[in-house]
Amino acid sequence: MTLSVIEFYKNFQKDAVDRIAAPYSTEYGSLIYWRSHILFTIIMTGWIFGTIAIIASIGLFIRENAWGLALLDAFCFVLCATLIFSNRIRYEIRSSIALFIFFAIGNGVILSVGPLSGGSLWLFTFAVLVAVLLGLRPALVAVFLNAFSLSVIAWLISTGKIGQDFPFFKTPQAMLATGVNFIVLNAIAAFSVAVLVKGLVSTHEKKRILTENLEIEQIHLTRVKKDLEVEIEERKQAKEALQESEAKYRLLAENVTDIIWAADMDLNITYHSPSVFQVRGFTPEEAKGHTLEESMTAESYKLVMQVFRQEMEKIANQKGNPNSPITLELELYCKDGSTIMAEVQTNLTFSPDGQPEGLIGVTRDISDRKKLENELRQSQKMESIGNLAGGIAHDFNNILSSIIGFTELALDDVAKGTPQEDNLQEVYTSGKRARDLVKQILAFARQSDEKRTPIQVDTIAKEVLKLIRSTIPTTIEIRENIQSHSLIMGNPSQVHQLFMNLCTNAAQAMEDAGGVLGVKLTDVEYGNQAPRPLSELKSGNYMKVTISDTGPGILPDIINSIFEPYFTTKGVGEGTGMGLALVHGIVESYGGKITVDSELGKGTVFSIYLPITKKREGYGPYEKENLPSGTETILFVDDELPIVKMGSQILERLGYQVTVRTSSVEALELFRSKPGDFDLVITDMTMPNITGDELAMELIAFRSNIPVILCTGYSKKINDETAAEIGIKAFAYKPIVKANLAKTVRKVLDEAMGECSVN
Repeated sequence: MTLSVIEFYKNFQKDAVDRIAAPYSTEYGSLIYWRSHILFTIIMTGWIFGTIAIIASIGLFIRENAWGLALLDAFCFVLCATLIFSNRIRYEIRSSIALFIFFAIGNGVILSVGPLSGGSLWLFTFAVLVAVLLGLRPALVAVFLNAFSLSVIAWLISTGKIGQDFPFFKTPQAMLATGVNFIVLNAIAAFSVAVLVKGLVSTHEKKRILTENLEIEQIHLTRVKKDLEVEIEERKQAKEALQESEAKYRLLAENVTDIIWAADMDLNITYHSPSVFQVRGFTPEEAKGHTLEESMTAESYKLVMQVFRQEMEKIANQKGNPNSPITLELELYCKDGSTIMAEVQTNLTFSPDGQPEGLIGVTRDISDRKKLENELRQSQKMESIGNLAGGIAHDFNNILSSIIGFTELALDDVAKGTPQEDNLQEVYTSGKRARDLVKQILAFARQSDEKRTPIQVDTIAKEVLKLIRSTIPTTIEIRENIQSHSLIMGNPSQVHQLFMNLCTNAAQAMEDAGGVLGVKLTDVEYGNQAPRPLSELKSGNYMKVTISDTGPGILPDIINSIFEPYFTTKGVGEGTGMGLALVHGIVESYGGKITVDSELGKGTVFSIYLPITKKREGYGPYEKENLPSGTETILFVDDELPIVKMGSQILERLGYQVTVRTSSVEALELFRSKPGDFDLVITDMTMPNITGDELAMELIAFRSNIPVILCTGYSKKINDETAAEIGIKAFAYKPIVKANLAKTVRKVLDEAMGECSVN
């Protein structure tokens, strides 16, 4: 029960204090809290003990008829209750009312009982409590009110209006001395308490501000700590991510096949990835110690410096994108002294203020790619050569057909042993070589297959030297040293062309100052253990052909390009750039090898190694032979009049009846008008209006059993398979040779007659 009362009182006290302090902060320890607490204590004490005062007042009222004091006590009791339970009275008004009660009671008691009663204590307490509850200035007002009240009371007593029964105050001096002493003491007490309260207020305010600042600082520090913890965690994560990223990039840099590098603005290498060892043979430390000039050829270094200066000028002039990558193809040195072709891609790096501070880049070995590119270019050159050869083959073979054909006809008519026969034999031999030369050009361009036979190289070499002796200056001496008479598998025209090209080049190199042209043929043998001049040479017997000159030599920077098609150092109109490419192609196709050694100012030596065979065969002079003949009727069609004349004469001498046409359109009209008059049609392939294959299809469509021979020097359009599908019986390859034509015609006619017999 006691605990419940105490708990009820504590709750009631808290609610009352909160109401008194409203609308100010009721935070525990604040000045308004303690003032409200003191005011509650005063009012509550006055209200509780006011009950006793009311009882005493009622007794006094009954005994002495003192209605005024009783009403005052009752009024103060009601005010205390109002001040405790009211919710809408501000603290200043509430405390003023409570203090006024003290002031009123003090004055009432003095007026009723006298100055020596408890009223003076009420007034004294009034001023002190004003200092406590309201501060210094209100305390000054309270002391003034006390002084005023006492002065009024002293005046009333001195005039006799009241206090006739107050024996102490008989003289004004006594009342003045008592009042002054009271006021002085009251002022001292009130002002002291007010100053003390003010000091406490100031101290409390500083403490409050300091506490608030500390709390703010604590909150700030807490936030900073939290942010710092977050930042530390983020940095930790970033560091871990950076370490992971660095590990990945390090792993990438250490295992990538390309070379990753970095350099400063003085172009000194500051980093090389380990792959530099696999690519160039240097360790990263060795490569870092090299300057750019030491790392690449002079031409590549010159290119790098030129591009670097251009990029620096762009940055200085603020032109272009400074972060655009630069890609160069450079020739780099390897540790073993060799070089590689490399594709170098680089970017400038910049400092935070935008100034270039270095370069980073990637170097890739593209030697294999460049080799493939060169092979592709070589293939394209060969294709262009083939297109060129194919373009001229037809016309050239037509010309050769006339030369060879008419020469054969003339040799049939000329007397044996005469100078005319010798001259015609030379023309015939040259025509056949020209024919083989066209075949060889087509074979070199991969347009046709070339038949090879055993040939004697020394005979061809001597013939070439005899031929060029009359065409070169007398200041050039020819030294012939032929020790080998072996045979090789090849084509006479190709070998003739080989010697002619090399000897002509050697002579041209010595035209101005003269010199010595040397031609040497020797037999060499390379066994499994014997050292070889070239590792590519297989074991076996070779003919070594050496062609040398004492000219100015070949520049080192072009010596590796001399075998490329179209490469030439001669002026426009002086060379085609095909000679050495042709020689290289012939030698390689024979399974041989060719090398070149040259020293500036001393001359050049070409060494050719050709596999030896023991078979023998060669060109022979034209000899009249018994050829198959006939009496059938033949339609001969060609748009070239000389070939028509030559073909008709050859066939007529063999006994055939020949009708010729130089227009495929006219030939078709003639055949349609007289389809049964012809036993065989011989037609050229390349003709205007109607080509040979088209004419053959028209003829066979009109008469299915007509045999057709197609003449061609070169054509991509027709081959054995397509010819068979059309119904063409045979090919006569230009230039037309009498013996070949005779045998082909007789064979086709005999086969046609056999088919007719079966049918």
